[in-house]
Amino acid sequence: MANIVSIGDTRYLVDVGYGADGPSQPLPLVSGTSRGGLPGQDISLRHECLSQHQDPVQRVWIYATRKDFGSWNDVYHFAETEFFPADFDVLNYYNMNLSSFAKTIVVQRFLLEEDTAEENPCGFLLLIRDQLFLRKDGGQETLEIFRTEDQRLRAFQQYFNIVLTQEQAEAIRGAPSELKERIQTEGEG
Repeated sequence: MANIVSIGDTRYLVDVGYGADGPSQPLPLVSGTSRGGLPGQDISLRHECLSQHQDPVQRVWIYATRKDFGSWNDVYHFAETEFFPADFDVLNYYNMNLSSFAKTIVVQRFLLEEDTAEENPCGFLLLIRDQLFLRKDGGQETLEIFRTEDQRLRAFQQYFNIVLTQEQAEAIRGAPSELKERIQTEGEG
């Protein structure tokens, strides 16, 4: 979700859910702004009219990325419209009922470079469904495959510092996102 946050006279894009290709830090809301994202990635913002717009004066913010100095790819766009709780209720209706995120647990944590004064992302941990991945230095490694919900809940705490209350943990039971216990098959560790 793209949020516009004002600090003093400066406004920033703060993305709280896009994932790996989203900005890992607030990005100043200035057209033409670009900077490094994850290793090998650049991110940018432009304020432009979309080709679909009927009104040539209308403008939206376009968030784009590129990898290894390649061509820019538009990832998403957003308008500067203020939303209220009732707006989110309507917008989330689809997501709450039909989206794959209603059935899939996704947790991500950016990793920061060590031994530097600046907090630059150098990779990330990503938990999707029953697997935990480490993406760093251009590669990906599977760290764990979870067979039970209890294993996954322990990983929330160990890798992401997310501690669920007993009530929250029990709320997962019976939900579409619950990790059903898997039987170990031949060849699995």
